Amino acid sequence: MVLNVDKLLQIVGKIHTSLSDTSKIKSKSISIRCPENKGICSVGFEIKAGLRRSICSKITVPVPNLTDVQLTGYPYLSQENKAIVISNDKFDIIFKHLSKHTETFIAEVEFTLPDGGYLDNLVQRSSQTESMTDSKDEYWMDAQLKNVEILKTEYGNVSLRDMDFYVDVGVQEDVKTQLPSSFLDDIKIVDAWLSESDRVKKYNYSMEHLRQSKKTKYAGEEKNLLRNLNELFASSRFESFVDVQHPFHYSKCEKVNDFMDLSQLMSFPRSIKVISRTNLSYENPAAEGKLIYNKKALRKEIKTIFD
Repeated sequence: MVLNVDKLLQIVGKIHTSLSDTSKIKSKSISIRCPENKGICSVGFEIKAGLRRSICSKITVPVPNLTDVQLTGYPYLSQENKAIVISNDKFDIIFKHLSKHTETFIAEVEFTLPDGGYLDNLVQRSSQTESMTDSKDEYWMDAQLKNVEILKTEYGNVSLRDMDFYVDVGVQEDVKTQLPSSFLDDIKIVDAWLSESDRVKKYNYSMEHLRQSKKTKYAGEEKNLLRNLNELFASSRFESFVDVQHPFHYSKCEKVNDFMDLSQLMSFPRSIKVISRTNLSYENPAAEGKLIYNKKALRKEIKTIFD
């Protein structure tokens, strides 16, 4: 789906037209907050001289799918939201509630975009492994606009804010190589017991597990150890193993829906999808960065769990 610029400009155009009737436009820009699919129209305007003392008491601005408005007085950066009244797909600026002796304001008008899912057609995103060593893997990241001119409009240039970028970081080998062989033997016995329906064979596996518990410290702790291992791949924990460099920044990570054959007790991903974000605009149409995966640190954490 292509970003429908006409629909976007229709919304922004209504904002500018409504303000132009009573004010002089001083500044203008448009931004899109990509994760929320929100448009932000920023307009600096100066109310025409004497208008606030005339019979006109307010400015009404229609905005389809309006979600929020922030109004700031300039140059003292006074908060003027008390003068804003939001109703169905429009907002009013009530003159009598504006700060005295302030004629210039900046309105930040937020609205939901009519379409979503446009980024793949608007932005070229690519990544590849740049280098791999025993201690870390480096991934090169590149995002660039396919058509820069589409972001240049009469109402200001459009910028894309916090655009998602995805890199799949492989973790399978780092997990498997750090698991003690005796623990893997325990897991095989437990999995066999879980899969077995014959009572005699199930009893035999129980006895085998009991004998194993006398030889290794892991027997009986399999579920807890697997849970601790699994927690390393939570977004808040895995963040410590990756370094996302400017102009990208780390957002979160997700387990890729492709799991290694480790145990029936718990599923473990072959890779982790690291989601970082960056900004693109007419003035800055491309971003290049690097993601560094510190696999040595992950292996150390796994080893600590089993020590």
